[in-house]
Amino acid sequence: MRKVIFYLLIVSMIFSFFACDKAKGYKTKSGLILYTYSDFDADSLTKAGSILKLRYTKKVNDSIVEDNRYSMPAYETVMPPFAYPHEAGEVYAMFHKGDSIVLIQSADSLLKKALFYSIPDYIKKGDIITTNYKVLDVFPNDSIAKIDQNQEFENVMTLNRKTGPSRISNYLKTHNIDATMSPDTIFIETIQAGTGVKIDSNDMISLKFKASTFGGDSIIDNLDTASTVTEYLVGSGRMLQGVDEGLMTLKKGAHARLYVPAMKAFGASAPPGSDKGFQDLIFEVIIMDDDSLTTE
Repeated sequence: MRKVIFYLLIVSMIFSFFACDKAKGYKTKSGLILYTYSDFDADSLTKAGSILKLRYTKKVNDSIVEDNRYSMPAYETVMPPFAYPHEAGEVYAMFHKGDSIVLIQSADSLLKKALFYSIPDYIKKGDIITTNYKVLDVFPNDSIAKIDQNQEFENVMTLNRKTGPSRISNYLKTHNIDATMSPDTIFIETIQAGTGVKIDSNDMISLKFKASTFGGDSIIDNLDTASTVTEYLVGSGRMLQGVDEGLMTLKKGAHARLYVPAMKAFGASAPPGSDKGFQDLIFEVIIMDDDSLTTE
């Protein structure tokens, strides 16, 4: 309970500083706590069936667990509050175009409820879930929202191409990783420099590799000694564009991690095992020497 009070105090201070005390606080019957700039009454609620266009960042305590700043905005349908008890959909009708909103949930209250959806594994007893929303637009129906969604898709594709290097640079700096950017905007962290010839397009190489998202979701892993070595024709397109480009910066015998921006990985599509597109990837690779298929 002290943690809840502490977070409410912090949020109140933030809004007081930036919004000149204009932020309003509300609490729903299910226990959701909402801070918004809007003044509203029953007549100002957004109509059911409207589509909200949202940017958001979700934190569990101090850790960011969801963030769509570099991906597609969320397009959420407004439903009657009773359709989404205890989750964000319960208060969507209170959102208006231009709103900045903070939504606070107590993990304890969620874990006690018999909900219609699964609570993510990263949410534990005692956690505070804080979601910051920015309402970019409100559309009267799905047809109009889809027109905007198609345009937004093109915008996000362009944004990802431009911001890939800076995103990865920030990730490397945050995690204290020493890596060098190639001319193809692939970042290479050298674990062991190769002593063989430099790899080029159309070279047949033997390798083991591991791929994961920046969030830690595993895509594939055959680095262990029991796994079969993969034979790969570099530049054949069987691997991701960014991986091919990264491989051609290495020598045979190298062990390295390639940090690949989303647009040179799976792009707008979600990687295998994930439900989110526009994800940057980490591709760890061990390239065998010509004379050996061991990792020694």
